[in-house]
Amino acid sequence: MVNTEYVLVQLINELNAAIDVQDICNDFNSHPEYPSLLSFTETLKKWGINNHASKISFTELNTLQPPFIVCVPGKVTEYVLVSAITADTIELSNKTYRKDSISLKSFEEKYGGDGIVLVIDKKAAAKLKKRRGNKLKAELPGNKPPGIFNTKPLLQRSPTWILVQATGCL
Repeated sequence: MVNTEYVLVQLINELNAAIDVQDICNDFNSHPEYPSLLSFTETLKKWGINNHASKISFTELNTLQPPFIVCVPGKVTEYVLVSAITADTIELSNKTYRKDSISLKSFEEKYGGDGIVLVIDKKAAAKLKKRRGNKLKAELPGNKPPGIFNTKPLLQRSPTWILVQATGCL
């Protein structure tokens, strides 16, 4: 089983988005392409968080502004949330790494050459916080939410982005 739901919740926490985690996880898990990068992109767009997937080389990772999700190929496709990146280290979250800082060299060995990243539109996410009022900390799946929130998506339709396809990631 891949760690997609955990990474989604961590992304919502990083963005400080006022989103009911139970509702977004229900949408995410019921997506017809779950678990895939497409399920991430469409679920986030449904909830008003614009994003796009791109194929980039490992050397281009440091040009991106965190947070973003990396699709790591392997026997089982793995997703990690990148919270911070420096010249020497990268801060990752998934079920194995919980905001752990590892060397870029170690991550490069796992990431390989070219890979797929899901980049978040930070300006749209900032507007989401303002429109939704107070920030609510998303709870990890399986934990009790801090309260009952009835939050509806801001956008029913969002701009179309070109989605780069890669074996094992979509």
